[in-house]
Amino acid sequence: MKKFIVSLLFSALALNAWLQDVPFDKALFKERKEEFKVAEEALETGDMHYMNFPADYQTAVTYYLKANAFNPNSGDLNYKIGMCLSEF
Repeated sequence: MKKFIVSLLFSALALNAWLQDVPFDKALFKERKEEFKVAEEALETGDMHYMNFPADYQTAVTYYLKANAFNPNSGDLNYKIGMCLSEF
């Protein structure tokens, strides 16, 4: 039941983020180049842990949350955070 509630909550957050989606695109963050680079590296590292077999969701979400601090309006990133948290 707890997983269902967490999944539902993060699905709602992901839907909200999708409606306001701001993708991780260098062109959108020209004035914040250094911050973007750090966030992009965190996102890539999180993806590496998320996509590995077996996936390391706990480590992936740690990196995703760092990237999320830079761009909380990325629908794809918020979806991945929700998926990781639902696996705990």
